[in-house]
Amino acid sequence: MGTSNSVMISSAVLRKSYLGTIQSENEEVDVYYKPKDCIFTLPKETKIDESQEDQQIKCKEMYKYESFLTLDHQRDFTNNSLSFKYLDEKHKSIQAKTFHFTTEKEYKQAFSILGNINPGQRDGKQRYLGIIVNPISGSKKSVDYFENVFKPVLECAGLKYDVFQTTGPTYIQNLIKDIDLNETPYTDFIVIGGDGTIFQLINSCENHPQKESLRKIPLGFFPGGSTNVISCDLGCTNEYLSTSKILKGDTIQTDLIVTTLDDGKKVYGLGGFIYGHAEVSVRDSVADRENFGKFRYMIRGVQDFFSSIHTPKFPVEISYKLHKPLKQNKEESKQILPILYEKWRKYPLNEIFSMAIIHHECRSTFFSAPLFPGMRYNQGRMLLYIFEPTYKYRMLEFIFKWIYGKGKQVYVPDVTLTTISKIRLSFPTKTFVAVDGEKYETSHCSLELSPHKVNLIGQLWDYKDYEHDVVNYFGF
Repeated sequence: MGTSNSVMISSAVLRKSYLGTIQSENEEVDVYYKPKDCIFTLPKETKIDESQEDQQIKCKEMYKYESFLTLDHQRDFTNNSLSFKYLDEKHKSIQAKTFHFTTEKEYKQAFSILGNINPGQRDGKQRYLGIIVNPISGSKKSVDYFENVFKPVLECAGLKYDVFQTTGPTYIQNLIKDIDLNETPYTDFIVIGGDGTIFQLINSCENHPQKESLRKIPLGFFPGGSTNVISCDLGCTNEYLSTSKILKGDTIQTDLIVTTLDDGKKVYGLGGFIYGHAEVSVRDSVADRENFGKFRYMIRGVQDFFSSIHTPKFPVEISYKLHKPLKQNKEESKQILPILYEKWRKYPLNEIFSMAIIHHECRSTFFSAPLFPGMRYNQGRMLLYIFEPTYKYRMLEFIFKWIYGKGKQVYVPDVTLTTISKIRLSFPTKTFVAVDGEKYETSHCSLELSPHKVNLIGQLWDYKDYEHDVVNYFGF
């Protein structure tokens, strides 16, 4: 297999992550673990200067460590070769690579290095995946993703797994309720579906008697839904990237938004909270699932938006607390913090056009540029977004500026943007709100971040220039 373009890696990083060198008849490959999680080859004349911490070394990226599947476990040197298989994301297939050796010493050295690359273990234990497939979610490709992409990789890597195919809205709740982690010690839960399927899994885990143990189990996602904002924010923008990241197994701890309804029920969400025009469009789009599939939200939103020249108004009383920055001057904090961040603030208007409360960048499979740049799952804050009803076509101005700016933060009149830690909403009558797209009827509610974190498989985006942050959902 040919090598890709050269990459520059810090010599300090190379020294800290060096695993060993594989020498074969026709090539010499140095194996490194970080930061690219790849196997690199260095020119033989390359010398690393121990005195220069920031020296840059040109390497050729060869085989992605995160895509490593299995090693030929025959320890017989008779064939003078050692083979391994890996997931080729570019060609979307499982490929094989073979090293040929001249001595048994070279063979044993290579085996000892590659033998440490084991996607089948987590924290020294054999991985056991509980896979939930929603066949009717969004694009209705979840079964195809599992059978033709994920399953062959799992079998090649030798991972143990159980598959559960949902049959109704309460299937996941009943499934998690009956799970005994002592009998089935799952190390990962994988969802092949949309944001709604993820929502059901998280809330089922939070209501389980063994929820403390379930919170420690990482959750991995495939973008099988309509918008897939959760999986896309974790870099899982298609089925092959999801497979690769799940195989690698790296996790991040993330915040959960807890919505407390008027009856005391707590609802946990990763996607966000919406009310007003956005919630009505999501609720109305349910009837369009069969006709428009994953495009139903967009189509219904446009229909509702232009259905009348009048701007709909949604009554609500809003009180919130500002988010406290992590870094504060100690002297100023003693005087300012109690005033700014502990006081409940009241929003001046009692009617709005639409609102959203989120804590992530909100990418999707339609356009990967972030709707809310700079927000991260693990920042300990929420973003309050309010569109005032004075002129609803400000939303069009916002959308066009956002698209033109390729995801850069946009500010327009009549739009409120505030980072908060807590918020309380009160409605004159029972009304509908939506958490992660699921509707609930309530007369008042409050939102805050859960003190408990959840583990998600993937990586947060780390781009400073969002002009280079547009990823094609159907390719690489």
